[in-house]
Amino acid sequence: DTKCVCGDYYSGADCTEELCSNMPKGNGACIDGSPVCYYGWTGDDCDEPVCEPTCPNDHGTCTYVDGGPKCVCNDYFTGIGCDIPICNEGLGCGNGFCVDDGDIGENNSCTCFNGYELDATGRCTKALCTPVCGANGTCVIVDGSP
Repeated sequence: DTKCVCGDYYSGADCTEELCSNMPKGNGACIDGSPVCYYGWTGDDCDEPVCEPTCPNDHGTCTYVDGGPKCVCNDYFTGIGCDIPICNEGLGCGNGFCVDDGDIGENNSCTCFNGYELDATGRCTKALCTPVCGANGTCVIVDGSP
């Protein structure tokens, strides 16, 4: 008596019934008719890449790039997990730091160090005290003037 022994993706007496038919080949294995995803993949059909760390707060999209899952950041964030805000189209803040203003898809804003304020471009380059106070001094407003 002879019998067909089916490969991972097929079953039935003549091995023509396709199992896990929606699963992209190479993202996992079909075991007992169910997909078992390989590392880096998830979803019912093993078709969704998994990014570690995750792409938080909608600042990026997990995509399979160069042989592995990767967060592809939107225009206003950078870093492995797209968690570092970018200000002024990558020009930075000058004498300050960039903060996520919470608006998805909008430019972030600069918070200036003591003694500086935002200039017309949104960067912290406008010194309040002239000359600029060194590390041993603090710029203060006295009688309305720095």
